[in-house]
Amino acid sequence: QLLKELLAAGLQPDAKTYSAAISACARSGDWKAAVQLLEDCIASGQPADVYVYSPAVAVCGHQGQWEKALELLHEMREAGLPTTVYAHGAAM
Repeated sequence: QLLKELLAAGLQPDAKTYSAAISACARSGDWKAAVQLLEDCIASGQPADVYVYSPAVAVCGHQGQWEKALELLHEMREAGLPTTVYAHGAAM
């Protein structure tokens, strides 16, 4: 909700803001929203780093969306980002 308000006010969220929003979605188990926010972050031109990807990977894994989790891990590798043990474990 807060992210939508930022955008409506004409403010551009940065990667830290996206990371916090994705983490909040992960804590609530909303994998679809987490993935959408990750995609929004990338589309906005913000650098999607390990702190942006990892909670999205984790929530996908925890919600049984292992194919999406593995896809995101692949994206991380393609982007040259380190994949964490946490992210790998969550994807399984």
